Amino acid sequence: MSMVSFINVISHRAKFPLSYTKGSEKQRNKMAANLTQKVYDGIKESSSNSLSTEQLHNIIAQVLSPHDINFVVTTNPKSLGNLADIIDVKLYSNSIDYIIKNFGKKNIPNLPNKPFVLAFLEGFELKIKPNKNGQISDFYTAIHEVRHFFDHLCNPKISVMRRNVVANMTDEQVKKYCEMNDLIFDINTTKDFSTIKDTVTKDLEIIPQEFRTDVLQGIRNRLKTEINAYHQELRIKSKTPISQFRAIVSDINLLRNQAKFKSKLKFINKLLKEHLQKERGM
Repeated sequence: MSMVSFINVISHRAKFPLSYTKGSEKQRNKMAANLTQKVYDGIKESSSNSLSTEQLHNIIAQVLSPHDINFVVTTNPKSLGNLADIIDVKLYSNSIDYIIKNFGKKNIPNLPNKPFVLAFLEGFELKIKPNKNGQISDFYTAIHEVRHFFDHLCNPKISVMRRNVVANMTDEQVKKYCEMNDLIFDINTTKDFSTIKDTVTKDLEIIPQEFRTDVLQGIRNRLKTEINAYHQELRIKSKTPISQFRAIVSDINLLRNQAKFKSKLKFINKLLKEHLQKERGM
């Protein structure tokens, strides 16, 4: 177990104000969907078959206005798309050191009096695979990542959940956690669903009891965002010409028969419920 504590902080520029996103999870999801749709509308209004990273950035920034969110759009030839955190990590010797450097002599309770790492989420990087001209032409993948982006802005807790999960676990435990994620989110796996469930259940036993809630909630939140992003793609493709029919069918087959995200979400929720019942009983 690490002797250094981790504190995860989200910058005000990496989330929407609470007053703006106040509401139920369903309302926040609807807000993220509407904002993503506005970005797609802006892309279509450009009347272009491809966009530079700067052009896509400007469209997203216009939808974000008047909120000052820190984000960048880049190209990544190694994958179709990815949303990455922009994090500033600093090691402090004690809480007094942290307070003086960041807040003067203001008293901040509940900070550890031992060395700790502050992981400061400053913003997000949207990475999209470029075409041969270095432009972004796969607008559906771009929208997929944009939906992830807005899900994080509307639901800040999922932004720090990933880091909270692994911060204080051993290397072996982190390895098992990563293996669980790889298995659940690998849409190209040849393993059947029953095998996946058995493997995840066994791997979860290696994770200490006190971390299992965060582990399962982290996986659950990620599954939800993947379902949101794919459904957003489907809604947009359904409004496009018939030439996109095969793409729509392909996505539906992917979600239902191959990725099985909804089935996995149901399974993870079941595990989480059982764990919470056991935890409360103890």
